[in-house]
Amino acid sequence: MDELIKLSSHQRQYRRFSEEFKRKKVHEIELGLVRIAELCKQYQVTSAAVYKWLSVFGTAKYKPDRLIMES
Repeated sequence: MDELIKLSSHQRQYRRFSEEFKRKKVHEIELGLVRIAELCKQYQVTSAAVYKWLSVFGTAKYKPDRLIMES
């Protein structure tokens, strides 16, 4: 695992990850090499951002299904 990166909130706000980086991390998640929580902590990125990467670059469905029941 890479070294933990510490950034200020201002630095995190204007940071951009390359498409290649996102694809690589999504591939690692799909192979089970890294968990989403670990990735978020290591790169100080929100889980919402990682799930967005998964929906754009991933091969599986990562959005939970909604079940609405009416009586």
